[in-house]
Amino acid sequence: MIHDKYGVHIALAKYPLGEVDNYIRNIGHLYSSYKNDIKQYLSCNEDFDSSSTYLNSLYNPKAFHLFSQFDVAFISLIDSYKFTQRVFEPKTIDQKNKVHKNVSYQIISGSLISGKSKNQVNRILNKKESFINIIQLKLSNGLIIGAGDLVLKSVINFIKSLLDKHGVKDYFIVDSFNWSEIVLIIVDKTPKIITKVLLELRLLKLESIENYETILDESLYKSWKEENIEKAHIFNDTNSYLGVDYNSIKNNKIDNNLEFNTRIDWQIKPGHLPYFLKHTNSFLHKELDEIKFIYGKTDFVLNELTPDKFQTNQLAFSEIRDNSKLRMHIRKIRTNIFVDLDKSVIELYTAEGENEFIGPCSSEKNLSAYVIDKDGNTARYLRGLNISRNIRKKVRKLIYNFNQGIQDPVLFIYYLDIRSLLAKFVKIIENRYKILYESLDNGEIDIHKIVEEDSMVYWPYQLKTKFLEDLINKYVIVFEEALQDRVLNSYNFEDLNEFSLDINSSSTSLLSSYDSIVKVCGKCFRDFYSNSLVTRINDVETISNSISVNYNIDHINCPPLVFSTLIKEVLNTQKMNDVKENREIFDRLKNKYNDIASDFLNAEAIRLTGIQNLEYYEIDIKKFYLTFFQNEELFTFWHWTYALQNTSSYSSFGNFDEYNFIRELFRYLLMAVSLKFGSEDEAQIMECPLPELKTYWDRHFNKLLIIVKKITSLNEFNDWKNNLTKQTYHSLYEIDIAKPLKARRKEVRKLNLEKNYNSIYGIIDNYFHKKNEYGIIELKELSLEEFISQFEKLRADQRGQSNNLDKISNISVVSYYSLTYIYLKFEKHIKLLRRDYTNGKPVNHFLDRGKWFIDPMGGFFVNSPHEREDYNQFNNCILSIIWGLGVNFKKDQLI
Repeated sequence: MIHDKYGVHIALAKYPLGEVDNYIRNIGHLYSSYKNDIKQYLSCNEDFDSSSTYLNSLYNPKAFHLFSQFDVAFISLIDSYKFTQRVFEPKTIDQKNKVHKNVSYQIISGSLISGKSKNQVNRILNKKESFINIIQLKLSNGLIIGAGDLVLKSVINFIKSLLDKHGVKDYFIVDSFNWSEIVLIIVDKTPKIITKVLLELRLLKLESIENYETILDESLYKSWKEENIEKAHIFNDTNSYLGVDYNSIKNNKIDNNLEFNTRIDWQIKPGHLPYFLKHTNSFLHKELDEIKFIYGKTDFVLNELTPDKFQTNQLAFSEIRDNSKLRMHIRKIRTNIFVDLDKSVIELYTAEGENEFIGPCSSEKNLSAYVIDKDGNTARYLRGLNISRNIRKKVRKLIYNFNQGIQDPVLFIYYLDIRSLLAKFVKIIENRYKILYESLDNGEIDIHKIVEEDSMVYWPYQLKTKFLEDLINKYVIVFEEALQDRVLNSYNFEDLNEFSLDINSSSTSLLSSYDSIVKVCGKCFRDFYSNSLVTRINDVETISNSISVNYNIDHINCPPLVFSTLIKEVLNTQKMNDVKENREIFDRLKNKYNDIASDFLNAEAIRLTGIQNLEYYEIDIKKFYLTFFQNEELFTFWHWTYALQNTSSYSSFGNFDEYNFIRELFRYLLMAVSLKFGSEDEAQIMECPLPELKTYWDRHFNKLLIIVKKITSLNEFNDWKNNLTKQTYHSLYEIDIAKPLKARRKEVRKLNLEKNYNSIYGIIDNYFHKKNEYGIIELKELSLEEFISQFEKLRADQRGQSNNLDKISNISVVSYYSLTYIYLKFEKHIKLLRRDYTNGKPVNHFLDRGKWFIDPMGGFFVNSPHEREDYNQFNNCILSIIWGLGVNFKKDQLI
C-alpha cells in the first residue's frame, strides 16, 4: 500500500488560562522556527522559488478549540519525524522559549494515507466556521495479529467508501504510530454527520470489509478456533475529540443557536467558588441551589442558561480567553458533549445481537492462559532467597501489572512483547531457589548449577544476596522501561502529559512491531534467547545486552538505521557463545595477535583494536552474509555511515574521535582483507571514505593494514573464519527444523547447510541485482512503487504459510531495499554534513556538495524539496510494512 509523501503532527493541549491568544501565537512560532531553518538550507541547493513554495503547506499548524479534556488541537503536515520528538514548547517571535503555566500536551503522529495532496489537506484544515472530529481507531488485536497488513488496507478502503456514501469530502486519514493504528480527521459545517460516521464505524464487522475471508483464515481468532468470526467487530476501541475552528470561535462566527448540548465541569480551587461566581459572566446559573458538586477532579457543575445551544460554549470560551481573573480561581475545565442518536443509527444498533461474535479478548479462556505466576510462588521463592522487602515488592508489582495488561483486550498485543522474558525471569528465580535448597538437603553446593547464569562471576559471589538483587534489578529496569514505552498515552492514560524523557511522541505500535522482528531474527541463532529479547527505547546510540535491544527513538522512525544494525544487535550476546564454540582456536589467535600488534601500536591502540574487536569479527562476518548478502560496497558504505551519524563517536568540538576511528578502521580492515574485497586474490587498495578523516587515515591505515594482513594470514584465523561461515549457514538451517538441538547437530553434517541461505539470497538477487553490459553484477534502482508491488506479491505467495524461513526472507527483502535506497540516494559516496562547532548549525557553503548528507547529530540531512518528499514517502511505506510484519509475526507467540 502506497503512502503519501507527508507526515501528520497532531498536538492536543490545555490552555494556559488568561493567556490563550499568546499561547496560540507562540506555538505557531515553534513550527515557523523549524520551517525557517529548513528553508534556509533548502535554498542552497535548488531554485529559491521551488524551495519556498514547497514549505508553504508544511509546519503550518491549524488550531482547533476542543470540547474535551484537552482545550486545543494543533494539526500540521510535516516532512520529517524528527520534528515530532521536539519538546512542544512555545517560542516567542525572537525564538526564545516562552513558559506558560499549567500547560499539558500530548502528541499523535503518523503518515498521511488518504491519497490527498498537501494543498488539499490544508484546504480542509483551513475551512472556516467548521467543526472537526479527530477519531482514534484501535483495530481488533484478534484480527491484526496474523493479518495486520490486509486488515489495515481493507479498513482504509471501507472508511473511504463510507465517507463517500455520506457525501463527506473533507477528511484525511493518518496511519498512526501510537496505540491506535488509524486516526481519521473529518471537517464539516456541523457535528451531525461527523457523529453519524463515528457511530457507524463503531459497528463495523469483519464481514463488511474486502478480503475478509483471507483475513479470517489468517487471524489469531481462527487459530483460537473461534466461531462466527466474520461477525467480529473491527475496532477494539475508539476515542474522539470534537472541536471547532479556533479563529471562528474567537471571532464569534459560529451560529450561537446551533444545537449543541454540553455540560461544562469546572475544577475550582478549594474555597474559591464564591470568587469564581463573582468573576464569571451571565451564561451560568449562579444560584447555589442550581450548582451540583461532583466527585473527582472536576468539582462543580453549573447549569448553563442555554445548555442545548452553542452560545454557552462561545461564552465559556470568551471567559477562558479574556478573563484574566478567572485563572486565579480555577485550574482546568472539561466539556462533555451529548448527541442524540439519529433514527438511522438507532436502527443499526437495534439490529445488533443475533449470532454475535463477542470475541475471545473479552473472555478468560484465551488471554488468561498467558498470565505469569498464577500460583504466586515467586513471592515465596524471593523470601527464601533472602531478597529485601523493597525488591520483592517491585517484582510482585511487576507481575501484577503484567497479568492485568496481558488480559486487556486493547493492550495485550503490547504486553505480549515482554511475556517470554518475564517467564524466563520467574523461572530463574525458581531455579535459583531450588538449587540452593537442594544443596542444603544434599550437604554440598553444585557449583556448575550456581554459575550457569553468568559464568564470568566467581561462584561464591553468586551466593551473595547483593548479586541476586542486582540481577533482579537488571530485569526489573528493562520491564519497567519497556512497559512505559508501550502503554504511555494509551487509552488508559489519554489525559496524561508527555512526561517521558525519551519520547515526545509515542511510537507504541512501531516499537512493538520492531520487537517482533527482533525476536524472529533471533530465532536464527537460539530460540529461547530470541523469544526473551525485549526491544525498548534508548537515549543516544543503539545498544543491546542479553535481555534487551535498545533503539534511539529517532532511529525507530528511520528504518535503514535499524536494519543496518539489526543482525548485529541480535548477535551481540551470541558473540560470546560463538567465541566459546571456537575457544581453542581463538585463544591461540589472541596470543599471536598481541605479539603482532605490540610491534606497531601503543597500549591504548592495542586495547581499542584488540580482543573485543576480534570477537566482533564474528558479528561482522555474519552481518556481511545476513544483512548485506555479500555486497562489499554496501557493507563498506554502511560500516562508515552508521559510525559517522553516531554522536557518541565524536568529541565535544565536533570532530570524529581518533580512537573511535582506529577501532572502526580495524574492524573494517579485518573484513576487507579476510574476505578479499574487490578481488579474488587480495583486497584492493582502499581509499579514505571521507576527506574529513584523511589525517587519521594517513596516520593509522598502513600500520593497521600490516597488522591485519599478518593476522588474517594465520592458520588459526582462517580456521576460525571457516567455522564462522559454517555456523551462519547452520543457524539458518535450524530455523525450519522442529527437532531438538542435539538431534539437529547430528544431522547437520549430512545436509547442504547453504540451502536456506541460497534460498534467501536468490530472492535478494532476483529483486535487487542485475548484470551490466560487461557481465558485472550491479544494483537495480527500484522505484518505491516497484518495490512495494513486488513485496506485496511475495507476501501474497506466502499467504497461509507460517515458517521462519519465509519470515526471515520478508525481513531480509525489506532490509536490503532500505539499505540500498539510502546507498543509491548518496550516489554510492559518503558525504558528511559540516556543522559549526560553536552553535551546531549546518555550514551553508558546504551544502552545494550534494542533496544527501550524513548528520553527525544523528540520521541524515536532506536539503532538496523533491528528495525530502521522496525520503518521507519511503519512510512512510517501509514503516507501514514493518508494522504489518510485526503484528503478523506475533501470532507465533500466542499459539
